[in-house]
Amino acid sequence: MTDQQLREELHRIAERAPEAYVPTDTFARGRRAHRRSVVIAISGISAAIALIAGTVALAPTRNSAEVDPARSHAGLAVPDTLHAAPSWLAESENGRYTHADDLEQDLAIGVGAIAYVQPAEDSNTAVPVVVDADDGDYHPLDLPDFIGLDPYWENGSGENDGHRPIALSPDGRNLAWAWGMARKATEDEVVAGGVRVADLTTGDVAEWDLATASCPTTRCEDRGVYVSDLEWSDGGTKLLWAGSRMDRWDDESYVPGEAVAGVIDPGTASVTPYAGTIDGVVSLSTWAVADDGTIAFNGPFGSGAVQLQSTGGETTKVALPADATAGEAIQFRGSELYVVTDAGMAPLDGTGATFGRPNGLPIGPIGWVGDAPLVNAFGNTGGAYIGQLGTSESDSRVLIECDDVSSFVAGTVSIAYALIDPDAADPTVFRIPPIFLPPWLKTTAFCLVIGVIAVALWRWRRRTRAVRPFRRTANPDTVVMFVVLAGLVAALLFQSSATVTFDLSPREPSGVVAIPSGTPTSAPSPTRAVIPRHIRWTDDPDKHVPVSDSLAVGRATLAFPDETFVDDGGAVVVITVDGDYHRLPLPGVRETWGMTEEPIRLSADGTRLAYVAEDQSLNIIDLETGKVTEHPLEMDGRITSLSWSPNAEWLVWDSDYEHRAAGRISPDGTAEPLPEGRWENAGIGDDGTVVVRNESGTKIWPGGATDLPGTGQEGRSIWMGAGAPVAGVDDPGVRSIGRDSGGNVDLAIGRHPSVRGVDLDGRDLREVAGWTADGTPLIVTANDDGRDLRTVSPDGETEVVAHLDHRVTRLAIATALPAGLAVTAPDPDWTWTSQPLTSHLPTVLLAAAVVGLAVFVVWLWVRSARRARRAEL
Repeated sequence: MTDQQLREELHRIAERAPEAYVPTDTFARGRRAHRRSVVIAISGISAAIALIAGTVALAPTRNSAEVDPARSHAGLAVPDTLHAAPSWLAESENGRYTHADDLEQDLAIGVGAIAYVQPAEDSNTAVPVVVDADDGDYHPLDLPDFIGLDPYWENGSGENDGHRPIALSPDGRNLAWAWGMARKATEDEVVAGGVRVADLTTGDVAEWDLATASCPTTRCEDRGVYVSDLEWSDGGTKLLWAGSRMDRWDDESYVPGEAVAGVIDPGTASVTPYAGTIDGVVSLSTWAVADDGTIAFNGPFGSGAVQLQSTGGETTKVALPADATAGEAIQFRGSELYVVTDAGMAPLDGTGATFGRPNGLPIGPIGWVGDAPLVNAFGNTGGAYIGQLGTSESDSRVLIECDDVSSFVAGTVSIAYALIDPDAADPTVFRIPPIFLPPWLKTTAFCLVIGVIAVALWRWRRRTRAVRPFRRTANPDTVVMFVVLAGLVAALLFQSSATVTFDLSPREPSGVVAIPSGTPTSAPSPTRAVIPRHIRWTDDPDKHVPVSDSLAVGRATLAFPDETFVDDGGAVVVITVDGDYHRLPLPGVRETWGMTEEPIRLSADGTRLAYVAEDQSLNIIDLETGKVTEHPLEMDGRITSLSWSPNAEWLVWDSDYEHRAAGRISPDGTAEPLPEGRWENAGIGDDGTVVVRNESGTKIWPGGATDLPGTGQEGRSIWMGAGAPVAGVDDPGVRSIGRDSGGNVDLAIGRHPSVRGVDLDGRDLREVAGWTADGTPLIVTANDDGRDLRTVSPDGETEVVAHLDHRVTRLAIATALPAGLAVTAPDPDWTWTSQPLTSHLPTVLLAAAVVGLAVFVVWLWVRSARRARRAEL
């Protein structure tokens, strides 16, 4: 066929072909469809990447025995704050952890920094928690046969008498724990029990069954050993254990026998029992072990000497220093033994350096930072710190703060103190606070994902069947969707720990609460207390609130101590009526003030602040002029309580529980001591009348008034004022609130013969922040959920006024501000910018994954609908 013939044939075919209609916007729609495809593809890929990254961020469990390399910016370090784990992790039923899926069984978690025991809220079970030294992750562990599963195991509430059934070696590589098989034994069986040690870098576990260990006393055969306390030597070469050899220990009964103790040498796997007399004393703080295996025991009570057992088994006695007693804590530094004395920590032989006790606080040795002891210090209001003692109080410093909840477990803390650099300006590092996701969250997320998968696949399958029945069902889109969703489901199903490290704290409503406080005798008009709904403080004050150059900041609404040290000494945080935060340096206060329980008190009108200086002087700052007035006092001990009169003219004080002195300061500055009488918790009225408690009850001074009923010997505060009339109550203007001998919180009003109970909703009373002019107490309460400020009505009912950060302690409130004074709510935006940007990365990644997945599902639905329409055409 020639070219001409071909052209003619094509023309004839074209003339017979039907005319095709092509819309004019075909190419424009094609370009739009192409752009949509590109956007959707990018969204799908981004969602997949974000989902994978978010899954990695949410799953801190290590499936490998290898240790992650240390972060370059911090290395292996100890965190500067200790946070408690939620108590629900330790809940158990029938001898098993209720939330075992949230506990880690792989012990190769890397070098540890801190270990402690978190007890359950309503039972005696407990779960060990290790904070790793690499990135500060919290690892709740399911240790095999951990003694905390025993129903009779009891964890101390702090101080130095609580059990410590776990111990982290000084280098953080080894974790020792007490184990027992009592739940699996019957009455006729010998119960296996003893000590296990895990290498946290490899996960390998060594075991010692102490039921077969030699015993220096009689009747040791066929009886298991219940180990209650563990502690490593200073160099980590020896492990000290203490406990009881049980008369009976099975699934039905628990009968302790004589106390036993000994030393394990992990290098040789040998066990050396203590051969001296123990007399039932098993508190770990009274025991110590040196690196060469020498055992020291500070007891029995009344002996006045420390008993030493050499590596060869010989026992000797060494007399205690004059200011030390049997039963006090002891600790080896190398081969030198130190003992806790009234003044602090001193060498047993009296030849080494002596380290001061900060203001008489109870302390418990934990280890050593360089040549200085590392101790936990417990405050009178329940708070705890872990600090380094110095040869003088000015050399002491706080290294690890305990949040309000973790103070309860501070007595069980074990620290890898070899990781702390004694010469560093900041020996501990900031770590992102942990968040433990509740169990219901994973279940809800799993059900939601399964529902999305089911709906998406059902709709996609129905649409595609109408167009291409059972053809090309395995297209690339389907594969991508299946892989992404399968990855999410796998992460939810196989994630063994629900621990993440970002802050999900909700914003509380802003604003203030005004509490009418009646009309005091000297005020011409009604007054009030104005309190922020949420009282916050930052963990990095130097960054967000610099120390003020002037003390003249104006009238204040509330104040509390700044626990962060400043260069020149202690500081106080003041929130003024205009809503500004101010950090005021306290003249005459040294750096160690932040570790003590020294009181501060804001006058009722918010114009003056009283505090205790180091030279036993009561100083008063006029917040409107900045003037500081000193009131030197001649007294022994330290001041533990201050109180202003309702008209802010008189000031009363009392001292510690050893000396129990008291006195008042008049409006003209005259200091007058009360007669000797072992006083505590004093209050004062507008005319200078003092109401104060002693062992026999509540007294009014000067005399002439009848004694009043009190609230026991653990009272927190007494107020003296005008007093609002209460039906049937002879009320001279006296209120007192505190705990009775049974631990109940009571409010006493005037001369009323009965003391009225206070309903705290199961929470603990921590402090009294102030009294309104009509005698309404403002109290601080706390539990595992946090701290709050409440008012207490005469019938004992409480009402929540504000929520408090755990950093806000020893709060003082101006309770008689003028009624017409304008007060602005503080704007603490710095509390949300103080966390590093990386702390929000997991949240961003998860949000991106959810959004990307939603876009992907919508795209599938739109594409299926378009295909269905084309099929209909």
